[in-house]
Amino acid sequence: MAAERGADTSVLPESVYSLFEERFRGSPDEVARKQRFYLPFLRGLPGPVFDAGCGRGEFLRLLGEEGIPARGVEASGVAAETCRAAGLEVREGDAVADLAAAPSGSLGAVVAFQVVEHWPAAQTFRFLAEARRTLAPGGVLIVETINTDSLSAMNAFYLDPTHVRPVPPEALSFLCEAAGFGDLRVEFLSPLPATERLVERSENDARLNEMLFGPQDYAVIARVPTE
Repeated sequence: MAAERGADTSVLPESVYSLFEERFRGSPDEVARKQRFYLPFLRGLPGPVFDAGCGRGEFLRLLGEEGIPARGVEASGVAAETCRAAGLEVREGDAVADLAAAPSGSLGAVVAFQVVEHWPAAQTFRFLAEARRTLAPGGVLIVETINTDSLSAMNAFYLDPTHVRPVPPEALSFLCEAAGFGDLRVEFLSPLPATERLVERSENDARLNEMLFGPQDYAVIARVPTE
């Protein structure tokens, strides 16, 4: 289960939500291991990476190891201070407002991992529109959220009290297109181990596995045209 970084912690005291994340989100090493998947998309960028809701800074650390410049914005003061203490460039605040203040075409990538399920649709669209404006030609957008097509993943959605609404892949893809992105791809991620899935002895078993025990997350990835 991936609790979001940058959530509306007014639902819970910030210290309590930090403990919630520590218990349910997974260790920093586990999160970083999953996020390594995205690194190949972010090499040779035309500018720095903007990490919206960067949480404990796992992805910022990965980018630093790759020599990729990046900064993050995090709503939780506890998490933001933890990141800064580790030498990461992180500001406490609202990611959408911070992105709106960035110059047009100044970024190489905008990423948001497990964030949009905490926002109403209007805020998600504003975020995507600002991402499109601030990305330079050749820039990359990555938005990861919970896979609504998997019933087991939806259990994780309802576990987090700061979640607003699930975002199906078709809806997020549409909002990205409406914000001006093209060349979209959807990647389904975080598959469950075989021990937590049905033994597939028929085509119907395979269908049930996809519905009940499918990948826990998905990501929409898009690149801004260079011309």
